[in-house]
Amino acid sequence: IRSQGRVDAEKDYFSTIKEMEYSQVGYNYRMPTIIAALGISQLKKIHHNILARRKNALYLDEKLQKINELKTLDTPKTFFNVYQMYTIQLKDQNTRDGLQKHLSENGVMSKVYFHPVHLKKLYQKIHDKSKKNLRVTEDLSKKVLALPMHPNLSIDQLDYILSKTHEYFNTK
Repeated sequence: IRSQGRVDAEKDYFSTIKEMEYSQVGYNYRMPTIIAALGISQLKKIHHNILARRKNALYLDEKLQKINELKTLDTPKTFFNVYQMYTIQLKDQNTRDGLQKHLSENGVMSKVYFHPVHLKKLYQKIHDKSKKNLRVTEDLSKKVLALPMHPNLSIDQLDYILSKTHEYFNTK
């Protein structure tokens, strides 16, 4: 995929004058050496980062339980969540949007990462919207919000996020 779908011969592309075949449509995803080195360095600390994210998520889960209007997401027992994102579900879009605005006004960046793609102008132009009935997707997308999550969040930062969330809901 990374080299326009080209089938690499016994030699690399720039070391042969032979014409190459293509096995599929691909892209130009050639990785620069510096990016590869950065990736290797990140892989060396992946277990530490995952453990830190999981620890932060458990802390948030525990402290958010008192808010009835908010639901933390359950990970099935057979799954291993690395918490690339920490997503909460609110009761409705007004609550979600209100919380997001409150957090933003207090310096906490939250994000709605997954707006339904089938509702974007490009996809509606390409596809007949009448054939798309994704009510669950549309409903959930109005209720979810990702709170800050990364392995270097301190307890003080987590507590600040929590305090502003509790402040919005008038809970402790």
